[in-house]
Amino acid sequence: MIFTPNKVVACWDTWIYFHNNTYYLYYLSGRMGEWDGFGVAVSNDGLHFKDIGQVMTTSDKNEGYFGTGSVWRSPLPGDGELFYCNFSEWRKTKKGVEQQIFFAKSNDLLHWDKLGEDSYFECDDRWYVADEQNGGRWDCIFPIERDQGGYYGYYTAKVKGRIGFGFAETEDGYHWASLEPPILDLNGHDVTGEVEVGAICKHQGKYFILLSNQTSPGFVAVADRPEGPFCVQKTNPALMNAGRGMWSAYFMRFFSASGELFVNHHSISKEKNAHNHEIISLAPIKKVWFDPGNTMYLKWWKVNEGIKGEPIYGDAERTELPEEGCVLEGQLVDGSLDIQMLSGDCTHIKFDPHDDIQITTRRGTEMIPEKRMPRPFWGKRPADIRVLVRRCLIEIYVNDFFVDTWTMETRGTCLKPEGNWKSVKKWKISDTISLPST
Repeated sequence: MIFTPNKVVACWDTWIYFHNNTYYLYYLSGRMGEWDGFGVAVSNDGLHFKDIGQVMTTSDKNEGYFGTGSVWRSPLPGDGELFYCNFSEWRKTKKGVEQQIFFAKSNDLLHWDKLGEDSYFECDDRWYVADEQNGGRWDCIFPIERDQGGYYGYYTAKVKGRIGFGFAETEDGYHWASLEPPILDLNGHDVTGEVEVGAICKHQGKYFILLSNQTSPGFVAVADRPEGPFCVQKTNPALMNAGRGMWSAYFMRFFSASGELFVNHHSISKEKNAHNHEIISLAPIKKVWFDPGNTMYLKWWKVNEGIKGEPIYGDAERTELPEEGCVLEGQLVDGSLDIQMLSGDCTHIKFDPHDDIQITTRRGTEMIPEKRMPRPFWGKRPADIRVLVRRCLIEIYVNDFFVDTWTMETRGTCLKPEGNWKSVKKWKISDTISLPST
């Protein structure tokens, strides 16, 4: 919602590395589903980004899409400001077509040199499935420091006989050795199919891993040890829900900046860009927060106040939306918000801060349930509500806690709020969305 690259045809997964007071935003680039590299954009505040463009491209040996990655600093003291990243390619082997992880290095986080092919990380068939025909995956290492030096790495992999993910370690930052995969206990959480690893962090001796798949685009599992077992957290397990139809956001990643922990992810609009691809953008960055029981939540980051522009004035019944959108804020015990769409349909958001939040599409007399978001929020009543509307995209916050996202069928044109809504302000920052000419 806050930044869309303008130097590539389309983008997908994002990851951020913070260094020397600069946010380096990396994004998978290429045609939708046919990714051929990654690009980078830079920011001094985490809100306004300058697009540098594609800085890594796939090789001619790749038999499929270019896979996403992450960035980390060399763990060796003598290496100074040396950074590594990983990416994956699908390669033909004697066993079939397999996804393999490769590495590159950089001294400035902008220019990347691929390491030799002999440094690639091969799927270990003792515990993992390699061949694409059998559902094999081997993609996207996210590292975390080991107590004894070096890193543990967690990544997307198909574990033999069960749902899980990959686990490995490295001494030098780019030679990796696979380890037995941790047990993943879904703890009753509704997950169908394999999972992808977004990131991992450590807080008060516990390890929190971000996972995603088609039925649950962002959920959290926790372990007492790096080798697991991991169990989906009982309270607030899903940071994002899928809802009906396509995702509205996907693939959360951790990053640290100035001693604080954050999550970034991308938003997925049903609107198309000039190349007829869905518009993918960086969502507003969220601050990570843990309650006294070590349950993880996401909260509004104060820097995102910079999204707000001039006030919008409307009558008691409706407020016309500027084309780029707005930020709506208010205080209520319960209530609702209707967003009229360009298509004539209406997106109805029903707030019950004591229970859940529901999104329904009203099409004439038909009510189509879209998404239900159970959220056990606590705090003052009446609750503070914040709704971000950016063309087709919506983000919702209650008492500064992130609730979820939604993608409307078409752009919103006006608001019809019910309840004590105090403020509607124009969307201030402009990104580089390129829409088809009409």
